[in-house]
Amino acid sequence: MLKVLIADEDLEANSTCCQYLANDKNLDVMSTSSGINTLNKYHKIHPNILVINSDFKDKRYTEIINELSSTSKERKNCNIILTVKDNTEKLELDFMAKIYKLFYCPLDYKI
Repeated sequence: MLKVLIADEDLEANSTCCQYLANDKNLDVMSTSSGINTLNKYHKIHPNILVINSDFKDKRYTEIINELSSTSKERKNCNIILTVKDNTEKLELDFMAKIYKLFYCPLDYKI
């Protein structure tokens, strides 16, 4: 079973994503709604996949990704899916190798 962590401050978007992924019985879906909680939960559960939104009030997504990339083992894991609310947002990605895919919101769950 794959562990998936959804990190989005928008509680409605967070819940929608969790509900959609929970339909797959091979996924164990968990969620967080702040940058600090995302880091803490990631280090606690070591998810296979992290779906993270770029918009947090308490911590920038770049800080979260950089902290998760601080060890060579984690840096090699290409396990982050980044969601961006504004397609004009300038992305700042020091550890691009950790990001598997980028999606712009709102997400289309029919694909």
